[in-house]
Amino acid sequence: MREPIAICAIKRQHAFTLLESLVALLVFSAGILGIAAMQVSGMRFTQSAQNLSVGVILAEDMADRMRANLDGTRAGAYDNQCVCKGSCESSAYYSACESISSTCPSDISAVTRNCYGSECTTPSAIMAADMSAWLVAVCQATPPDTLAGVFCTGACGESANRSITVSWVDLEDSTTSSRDFSISFQPSKPKD
Repeated sequence: MREPIAICAIKRQHAFTLLESLVALLVFSAGILGIAAMQVSGMRFTQSAQNLSVGVILAEDMADRMRANLDGTRAGAYDNQCVCKGSCESSAYYSACESISSTCPSDISAVTRNCYGSECTTPSAIMAADMSAWLVAVCQATPPDTLAGVFCTGACGESANRSITVSWVDLEDSTTSSRDFSISFQPSKPKD
């Protein structure tokens, strides 16, 4: 015959189960905090990748505009022209800018010029329209404190290499750092 279990032995086991539950809750909470930290890091890296993609698109856009206006490019109309959104003095490229357009327009349609008609007949007029359109794109698509510019690499001249650079401030591990994207090209000479 089996002996009955004492009632006082059952009461001693009850507090041990509560302690197990608290430890399990602590481990679960630490796991949730880890998942939240991974989510925040993922969002920050996604934003950084988006900024780089926008920089690539803006630089390629200006390169295409300059290729379409080869006379203006060879004459140096685009050289050291910059657009700025926010405070750009911290950019390494700021001192190389000869002309900086820095006021983001409140009325975007007033800034963009239609250069497909008879309004743009000179390479410098086309350059002014291109820089206005680029200012609008920089203001709409980039983070604050972005500098975008066209620079001569080496001696400026008709066939000098041009560098198109987009520089912005990026968040990285709770600190800010400057990032930039540059492309270089040489204006092609017309074929005879």
